[in-house]
Amino acid sequence: MLTRGARVFAAVLVVADFVLWNLAFSLAIWFREVLPYGGPPLLRPDSYNRFYLWINIAFALAYGIGGLYRVQRLDRRVTEIFDVLRASAAALAGLVIFLFFERYDTYSRLVMGYFFVLQTGFAFSARYFVRGLVALRRRRGGMARNYVILGKTAAGREVLESLRRRPELGYRFVGMESEATRARGGARLTRLLTSRDVRDLFIALPSNRGADVRAAVEIAEGEGVAVWIVPDLMGHKVHRASIETLDGIPLVNMRMHPLASGANAALKRVFD
Repeated sequence: MLTRGARVFAAVLVVADFVLWNLAFSLAIWFREVLPYGGPPLLRPDSYNRFYLWINIAFALAYGIGGLYRVQRLDRRVTEIFDVLRASAAALAGLVIFLFFERYDTYSRLVMGYFFVLQTGFAFSARYFVRGLVALRRRRGGMARNYVILGKTAAGREVLESLRRRPELGYRFVGMESEATRARGGARLTRLLTSRDVRDLFIALPSNRGADVRAAVEIAEGEGVAVWIVPDLMGHKVHRASIETLDGIPLVNMRMHPLASGANAALKRVFD
């Protein structure tokens, strides 16, 4: 269930996006047909009026399906950039295909190119600005989500200290438990989750406590609490990890291969 703060956040971004999509398209038309950049004018600016509706529909669908209106608590800045690029490219491709089948063939492709660049920049800027406002409010105690840590371990204490150092993420510590399998431990965890309106449970147990992990996940799912599992990496600190799945089994890549980065692979190709 979305909180009031999450609904406001999504609504602000939706309104901002609609305004900025239309502004970006108007500027693209102005650059191409009025200034003009890219050759002599092709069409009158008002010839593009029929495109506004389809642009708003295509980009609203792509951004909504792409999850760009969800409140993100943990670090996803780089991922969000790629999400915006992916959604924008999908929306523009869908729009061009639609215009082709509807025989809207009298328009400047350069207008679409300008529009893509402008609206992508506007989308990044809007999210940076809105998330900055959200972070400021979180630092002042607003939009906070209560959380519990299961596991009085070094990993559990690291999660606690990290979240305390990052008030802009909007997490409020409620308590820490050590077990979930025994009747007393399970009842205590359930009572803690339900009595304090807990939204997130961070499980930081060693790998030999699988029964506690399974019990805690079952309890949390029954109460509608989000579960985050901190993997037991035997004391290793990971700065550039990636997670993949193999038939539903999560695999943690603790050290990304240098050539996994597209930029590094391209650089190697140049020197080769």
